[in-house]
Parts: sequence; C-alpha cells; structure tokens
Amino acid sequence: ATMIDHTSFSVHDYPQSLAFYDQTLECLGYERIFTIDLEHVKTAGYGTNGKPSFWISPMGKEEEEIGKARGVHVAFLAYSIEDIQAW
Repeated sequence: ATMIDHTSFSVHDYPQSLAFYDQTLECLGYERIFTIDLEHVKTAGYGTNGKPSFWISPMGKEEEEIGKARGVHVAFLAYSIEDIQAW
C-alpha cells in the first residue's frame, strides 16, 4: 500500500504540459485517465488501472507563491530499464 494518494501541480503552459505528459508517461505505462476542460475548470489526471494519481492544472492562484522551496522531486514507478530509457 502507498501512503500518498495523489499529487497535483499547477503548470504555466497547460497545452504543452498535456502533450509532454501524454507522451512521456505513456512510456512508463501511465495514461491520461481523467480530463476536465471547461472555461472555469481545467485539470488532467494520469495513472494506471483507472486510478489517476498525478494531476496537472493551469488553475493555480497567480498571487500564491509556494514558499521558497529548493526543489521538488517526483518519482514515477517504472517496470523495466527499457521503460526508463524510453522515458
């Protein structure tokens, strides 16, 4: 069992981020499972077995800064060395 259910990020360029994650996460066996594309809500969830666990959205608050983090690390599970090299 895992402790973290999901992670979400606000992205600056949503269409570019969708294209990037659609292509690269597919190499690891993940797919875009959920998409909302309305005027006031946009989000996409990626995962496996019908369960999105990695989410992106352009809907972050412009005035909100997330502290002075020195970096963020997200690791995706890969099933083989070939998957990692393809990614």
